[in-house]
Order: sequence, then structure tokens, then C-alpha cells
Amino acid sequence: MIKARKKWLSILLTVTFLISIMLPLGGVANAATTYGALTTPTVVPPATNTALGTILITIDTLGSGTHKAVFTLPTDFDRGTPTASLVEPSGAAISPTIDTSGYGSNEFRLDVTASAVYSDVKISVALPDVDVPSDASGDITCTITNLSGQLSSGSVVVGKASTGQVDLSVVETPNITSSGTSGGKIQINLKENAAGGLKVAATSLKFTLPSGFEWTGTPTIINVADGSTVTTGVYANIDSDARKLIIKREGTVGAKLFYRVKTDISVDESTAKFGDVVATVSGDSSYSPSDLTVAKYQDYGVTITGKTTEEVIAGRTDQEVGDFYIEEAAPGSLIDGRTLTLKLPANAKWVTEPSVTVEKGNVVLSSWSSVDDRTIKATVTGSTTASKVLLKDAKVKLAVDTAGDLAIEVGGTAGATGSVVVAKVVAPISASAASTPNLKIGEQSQAAGDITITEGKKEAIDKVTGDDLVLEAPTGVEFAAVPTVTVTDGDLVVDKVTKSGRYVYIELKSTSSKASTIKVSDIKYTVDRTVPVGPIELKIKGDGVNKTATDFANATVAAKVVNANCVTPAPGEQKVTTQLTIGNTTMKVNGQDVAMDAAPYIKDGRTMISVRWVAQALGVADENIIWDGANRTVTVMTSTRVVQMKIGSKVMTVNGASITMDVAAEIVPPGRTCIPMRFLAQALGAKVTWDDTTKTAIFEL
Repeated sequence: MIKARKKWLSILLTVTFLISIMLPLGGVANAATTYGALTTPTVVPPATNTALGTILITIDTLGSGTHKAVFTLPTDFDRGTPTASLVEPSGAAISPTIDTSGYGSNEFRLDVTASAVYSDVKISVALPDVDVPSDASGDITCTITNLSGQLSSGSVVVGKASTGQVDLSVVETPNITSSGTSGGKIQINLKENAAGGLKVAATSLKFTLPSGFEWTGTPTIINVADGSTVTTGVYANIDSDARKLIIKREGTVGAKLFYRVKTDISVDESTAKFGDVVATVSGDSSYSPSDLTVAKYQDYGVTITGKTTEEVIAGRTDQEVGDFYIEEAAPGSLIDGRTLTLKLPANAKWVTEPSVTVEKGNVVLSSWSSVDDRTIKATVTGSTTASKVLLKDAKVKLAVDTAGDLAIEVGGTAGATGSVVVAKVVAPISASAASTPNLKIGEQSQAAGDITITEGKKEAIDKVTGDDLVLEAPTGVEFAAVPTVTVTDGDLVVDKVTKSGRYVYIELKSTSSKASTIKVSDIKYTVDRTVPVGPIELKIKGDGVNKTATDFANATVAAKVVNANCVTPAPGEQKVTTQLTIGNTTMKVNGQDVAMDAAPYIKDGRTMISVRWVAQALGVADENIIWDGANRTVTVMTSTRVVQMKIGSKVMTVNGASITMDVAAEIVPPGRTCIPMRFLAQALGAKVTWDDTTKTAIFEL
């Protein structure tokens, strides 16, 4: 029994001894040591005094005593003066030291002495001034060899050896004109991807401009990191061939550079070509890209483009139109001190001038002033940077007969010309007829076709104080009864309908929230004997569809529709007798007075009369009396004849045959064509007599 206990004691002592010799210094077991690099900088060989990455040593639990390891850089590297320091735990009795005695130029020993056991220990080893040989490439690895203690063997990448390059870019690509640039407008960035990327050489980089362009002024170099001016080490100069800008580097290589060269360009108009100004890059350094667009050479010019197009209603006073841009192709395209004008078409007037927002550049427009109802102007303060101006939030009033595109004409003396569509104009209403029955002259209460009035969009017919819709028959045609008015689609509500002579008045209770349709039925006309043969056209107007009648005196009608046709006189009334008196603007047609706007007069012994008024009195429809302004001719068409007269000519043609008058056709106020009475009667086949006592002409047809 005693022998057995002695045997077990012997085994226990042996195991205890083995465990004790396996423990590290300080009695710490299974402690882990790892190596990492805080950074892995890229260096360009050969490099002197170059900082490689700082090695971070992490030890889970560091035992007491001294721990040693040798750190070795690749062959032909010079370690410089490495340093070691305790990172964590702060204030611990841990002392890291570097020993280079007796070691090669590429190696050193690290000793870490601890007076007690510590957890989570971190030690840094810096390599601030390493010399890198010219043949170095790829990863730069530091190898660690354990000598004693817990600095285990291993390796860590502390840098990368690369050929290096300079990344090139421009801050902006300015638009330039023949005046070139000033004030360091051209700014080129030089950014090394590794220290030494910009080679030490007389021509580290060279930027060559195309023909017609030269570098000018005194180039300066700015350190992008702090904005300071660089005066040593790197220089920028313009070559004797002024198309070439030279970057020269001298001295030793330090940290990575990020510099900016500021310079200017001059232009020779005789040889420079419009478009991109591309500088070709060359030199002893590696670089990217191989060419650089440093400016855009453009001729002066201004473009006008629309941004938005609004839908607006004709006959309204406060319609907001779309926004549009005026943009310079080059600085100064809008000429300093000159005027910019915006002109609306004849069927529109300004209510609110557009506001001005300069989205790019520094052009200035003065406040708008009015030239007339349709035209406004502003004075330009010229730009030094190509500018883009947004004109927005303008409002206009529109004549009721406006339809289609609404375009603003841009002009003035500042150099901007063109037009831009800012709105699509919707007619407030349209009208159509179900039929066009034939009516007889001189008969009463004859049925005409039903008509349909359709809103162009919701709220197009407004509820106002007054007559919202007015139906107007032509002169000589009267409504025999109040027609029936019903809303067939939408939510308009009719209040009341009344008539007076040739007018029907429709009043509403409210405007629509949906585009609505109105049907007018049971229309009956009494047709006067003065009404000429031809279509009977109904005009639709009123305060509900036309709020700009006072602004556009000649635009009162919102829609027109033909819903009957006058074809033959009533039996027993075949003859039409028309009387005209010299100097009198009232003529008698079958005994009834008809007002004219041009009285008969005598010229060279001949009685001159208005072609239009006499032709209408003799039964020619208005649309068969045609004025050709371009050729200054009047054409009158009947069922059997085509008569044509030219202003200033004595020749009249009837069905192609020429007849010479003794007085030429002429225009008298308010724009009526007049010819000798006898020739017009002859052309239309009428019999004419003259009463010299009363100075009256009588036509019978």
C-alpha cells in the first residue's frame, strides 16, 4: 500500500515538473499574440525616409519578465529609426524598447519588459523613415522571429511598392470665348496615389494645348489640404512654346501630394477651333488620364428653351403660363447694358411679368418695364460665367378667340432672339349644329337647327353677374321665340333664358366641376328681306366666356355655328331694290335702312361705292366676298359670276373677261374697296338708275 502511494506521488511530481517547464515567463499559459498594421501605405521605389505602416502587436495576457523578437524587413531595405511605444493598458509597467546593435540595416530587435501580468496589451512599432530600394515591388512584409517570451514568430505587411501615378482632373470646365480666361480660371488637380508618384524630374508633367490656345499669366500651385501656396519642391512654369505648361519636381519625396495648379488660357481666333480645349499630357511621371479637357471654346450665343407648358383658357384675365430658360453659350453672350424683350402675340397681354432666377452664372436682369401691353423689357448686366436664367410664374390675359400654342417672342438688343411656347390655349367653348335647314327671306318663325355648346374644360363658362352666354343672330334675323336650353352632360345648372330681337341670353346658377355640354333646341328665326342668300351664322359670346372684351375690342365672339341657310326669297319678293345716296352711310334695301361704314362719294365725275355693302345688299353672302391682302384683290362670287378687282387697277374681270373701268379701284376708310357704281352694277347683272336731284343711285336685281 505504501509502495503504491509512493508511485502515484512520483507520477504527480513528474507531471508538475513538465507543466512548469512548458509555461511562459510569468507563469502565463495559452496567451495569444497577433500582428497587424494600422496602415499599408503605397510607396514608389526608390524612396528615402519613407514612412511604412505602423505595426500593432496585440497580446491577450502578457506575463512578467522580458519578451524578445527580431523584426526583419526585405533585403536591401534600410530600417531607419524604428520606435516602439505602449498603447494599452495606459500606465502599465510595461517597457518596449528597440535595439539595433549588431543587427543588419534591415532588422532590429524589440524587447518588451513587464513587471507583472497584464491583459489586453497593445504595443505599436513605427517605421517612420525607411529607405526602399529601386527593385522593390508588391507587398512589403516585415518578418518577426521569436527569441524568447511571448513575442511569437509571424509576419505583417507594412506597405506596398508600386510604380505610382498622378491622378489628373479639373475643378471645372469653363466655357470661354475669344477673350480667354483670367484670375486662375483653369484649375488642374495633381493627386498622387502614392508618395513619389510625381517624379523628381525637370519635366515631371507637361500639359500641351491645341493650336490656337496658349497658357498665360503666372501659374500658381495650391496645397489642397490646407489652401497654402506651394513655393518649394514643385514648380509650374509656362514653356517658351506657350502652348506647354511644365510641372517640375525637385528634392526628396515626402508624403503623398494633392496639389492644384491655377492658370489661364489665351485664344487666337484665327486658328482656334470651337469645342473642347483638350490638353495632351506627357512627362516622366505616370499619369491618368492621358489628355484633359480644360475648357470649352464657344462662340457667343443664346438658347431659349421651354421648361413647362400650361393649359390655359381663352377669354380669361389671369392665366399662368409655363416657365422657360434663357441660357448663354459663353460668358457675355447677353450683351452688357443692352435690353432683353419679351413680346406676347396680338391676342395676349401681360398681367404679371415673369420672375427671374439665375440658376447658373452671374448675369443680372433689371426689373421689367413695360413697352406696351404686349411687350416688356429688362436691361442686362453682362456675365463673366456662362449663365442660365429661369423665367417663371408669369400671368397673361387672353382674347376669347385665341386657340392653340401661345408663344413668347424673345428679342431686344442683348443678343437673345427666338420664341418659346409657354401654353396651350383652350377655347372656352365650341359649338356644332345638328342641321342647317333652308329658310326663306321675309318669312317668320322658321325652324333652324339645334346647336350644342361644349365647354373646353371645366369652369370654362363662368357664373358672373350678367349674361353668362349670349346667342347673337346676324343682322336681319331675329329669334321668334325663347329656345329650350338643357344641360346634356356635366353639372352646369341653367338659371333662366330670355330673348330680345336677335339675341338670346342664358344665365347660370353655378359653374361646372366637370366639362359640360349645353343643347339649345326649338330655335326659330324670323328672316328679314335684307338678309342675303347664304348661311345664317350664330355667334356665341357673353361675360361668362369672355372676361377680356374691354382688353381686346375686336375679339368678342367665343364660338360660331351655322344652323340655317337662307336660299330663296319668299314668293312675290323676287326683286331687291337698293338705294344709295352720295355722302350718306345709310342705304335702303327694299325700303329698310341698313347702316354702312363707307358712304358713296364722287371721284373724277364717277360715283364710287363700296363693293362689299352693295354686293351684300344684292344678295351676295359675306363669305362670297373675299379679300386677298397679299395681292390686294377683291373677289365677288354669285351663282353665275366671278368678279375680281385689284386695288390701283382700272381692269375688272368678270368670269375671266377683262373690262376697263374709267376710275381705278381704291381703298377708303375704314378699309373698304370702292369702284365706279356703273361697273359694279354691270358686273353683278343689276339695273342701275341715277337721280341727279337727290344724288341717289338705285340698283335693281
